[in-house]
Amino acid sequence: MKKRIIALIGVMSIITFFGLFTDNVYADDNSQSSNNSETTAQINQKAAQDFIDNYVNTNIVVKDDSLSLAKIDRSSVYDSGITLAALYHPMVVETGLKKYILRDSSKSKYADTLSHFDFGAYRLDPKTKQPITNYEDIDNTSLVDGLEFFVYDGSKVIATKRINVKVENPTVHPLVGTVMNNGSVNPLVDENLPGWRSNRSVAPGSNWYTDEYELNLNTGKYQYRVSTTEWVEGDVTIKSDQSTGLNINSELSSIRPPIFTVTGKSVAGEPLFTSDGGVWNFTLPSGTKWTATRVGHDQNGILYYEVSNNAYVRVYEQ
Repeated sequence: MKKRIIALIGVMSIITFFGLFTDNVYADDNSQSSNNSETTAQINQKAAQDFIDNYVNTNIVVKDDSLSLAKIDRSSVYDSGITLAALYHPMVVETGLKKYILRDSSKSKYADTLSHFDFGAYRLDPKTKQPITNYEDIDNTSLVDGLEFFVYDGSKVIATKRINVKVENPTVHPLVGTVMNNGSVNPLVDENLPGWRSNRSVAPGSNWYTDEYELNLNTGKYQYRVSTTEWVEGDVTIKSDQSTGLNINSELSSIRPPIFTVTGKSVAGEPLFTSDGGVWNFTLPSGTKWTATRVGHDQNGILYYEVSNNAYVRVYEQ
């Protein structure tokens, strides 16, 4: 069976399409050969349209991290103008696609034909609402701008469907502390505005009081409240004597343990967390490399590496 490429929210996962659904994948030979006068192109078009109409959701409400930009492999390259390849991420496949975008098509009468297609979804330009097919431009978008799902037959797109996306952050957590902006001018997030885009920013190297944090489901990163309706995320360092309430479930790393390189964090360093959600009062210096002894995830699916005894670094991109 040919490998399928799923290009979700700009990029996502190289997987075998039928690996999404594990039960009773079969083709109805009678249904696909009943009309011998139909050309392959006609059958393909019918199969694609049937899939779009019956197995792709039009309106989705995202409530966890499985469809966020955090799942994008930043080393991926833009490919062909149609399909964007990315790092395979089991949570995306097992949770995000099944839960939000796709319905089980294993019993479709076109199941065999579907195995020859590529599938994906582009993010939409927030102003024009047109699909963004340039990988370099996806950082300028938000999940709430919507998606355009497509079926690709190997040479062209033969069916599309616009997906409306609503994001509901499940929980806001109390956390009193300070958050430092390590990088350049950092635009704030305002969930009360279209696309969650505030017209205000925080200055490089500035410290801000925070009393709450939450998971930004557009980006898949934690953000910290710095005004009544505005939040800061990105290249930031959190310092707090309180628990985040997060729990990191981890296991020993494999024979070839991953290496974490501290990027950014040039002012205050990379924050470290305990397995029960505490925040250590020391950080990792920018530019240093650390070997992970354990690998784990918190309850929102965010990845962590243990780099010292019960000291975990949060891994968004490596």
